[in-house]
This record gives sequence, C-alpha cells and structure tokens, in this order.
Amino acid sequence: MLRRCVNDRTHTNVGGVGGQLWRADVESARTEPVLTDYLVNQYAVMSNDREVAFTTGDSLNELWIASTLARFAPRKVGEHVRRIRPGPNGVWYSGLQDGKTVVYRTTADGTPPQKVIDGVYLEAVSPDGKRLMVGRDISDEDEKESQLEAVNVADPGNSVPICRNCWAEWSGDGRWVYISIGQQVTGYAKREHGVMVAVPVDPQTGLPRIIQVIRDQSELLKLPGAKAVAPVGAGISPDGSVIAFIRSTANRNLFRVPLQ
Repeated sequence: MLRRCVNDRTHTNVGGVGGQLWRADVESARTEPVLTDYLVNQYAVMSNDREVAFTTGDSLNELWIASTLARFAPRKVGEHVRRIRPGPNGVWYSGLQDGKTVVYRTTADGTPPQKVIDGVYLEAVSPDGKRLMVGRDISDEDEKESQLEAVNVADPGNSVPICRNCWAEWSGDGRWVYISIGQQVTGYAKREHGVMVAVPVDPQTGLPRIIQVIRDQSELLKLPGAKAVAPVGAGISPDGSVIAFIRSTANRNLFRVPLQ
C-alpha cells in the first residue's frame, strides 16, 4: 500500500504483521530492499527522505531509525512504542511510560525524544508539525468509545474535539484532513465499504471547521466543502492526484454432495 511518496516517484512498502522493507520506483516498477534484517510492522519515511523510522515486535514495539541509503547502521531510539507518524525534521510516536500513554517527537540526529503531551495516543501530524490529531478513550457505563481531538503543539493543554470512533490524517499539502468514521478493526471486507471524507482545513487555524464532535459519516459529508475521496485505508499522494488501495475478491465453488 502506498504510504509515503519519496520525491513524488518512489514509495516504501511493507506487508503483513512483520516483513522486510522495500523501495519501489513507481515509474519503472523497479524494486530494491531497504531493510532485510528486521521484521518491520510500522514505518515512517522522514521528511528528508534519507532516514526511515520503523518498529519491530508484536504489541509493545521497539522504535528504530535507519538510513534509506545505508549511510549508518539502524539504531534503537525507543521502546514500548505503539504508533509512529512522520513529521517535519523527525518522527512522532506514542508509547507507554509508567502505565500512561505519552506522545513524543524525536529527530534523526540522536537527540533525546521530546515529550509533547500525555494521556492520549497519536493519530496524525500536520505537514508543518504545528498540530496533532490525538485520541483518547471515553468510557461510560454503557459503552467505550474513542474520541479524536486536534491539538496545537504550542498549547497542548487545549484540545478541539473532532470525531468519535474514527481515524484521520492530513493531506500532504495540509489543505485537507481525511476522516473515516467507524471502528478501526473491522476486517478488510467491511473497511472496503467505508469511505475517507476530505474535509477542508481553515487556513487561519490549520484545522477543519468542525463545531461539534462528529459521530456519523453523514454528518461529515454535510460539512462545507467536504467530499468522499477514497475507500477507507487508501494511501493518497501528497497532492491528492494518486490514490492507492486494496480491493480484495473471493471466489467460491458450489459442490453437489450426495445425501445417500
């Protein structure tokens, strides 16, 4: 699946729970390995395209940084990491510290990770690195929900509720936020019937114009300028001109079985 374009020509790809990291040239279809000695389950190409952050492990992962050009050996920079996202001049991630979820930012130059906000998990980073989408669990007696909130990195104490039981990401040019409503673990068949809705970003705030928390896809599509753009889980190029997604099919055979 397309995750991040490199110089608008290549992307880095990994499949399954853990696998080798490869680079593919979109124009020539040429592929080459980037990391073959690690089972990678998450990755994020850094903004300079020369380093890639990746995680290994099952549930509580180790975070590593490697050179895409083999300039240095991979080095471990964190543990107990659950989610990583690319951002300007580094990588952002959420992990566990003393039983609490914390969002960090780290760079490729080896400086210690910087704590950004705690009590939430990371969902997305704006292209300029000034805003985050973070999630928190909201529980009551009847059900447990998750809520995404927008946070200004300069003032993380004030958050803006965006949607419930959803996931989101900024477009590469920062003009849109792609939002999908529904449970995140629903299986490929159900995910293919969902859609990603592009919601325009207010140039003044850098956030979508959402007044009250969104709970349903129909509410998303009623927002000014919002439009359905791709199936849930699709990868979209920075300028929105290329969309890559998985479409699965199933073939079944019908047999006649004698009753006697």
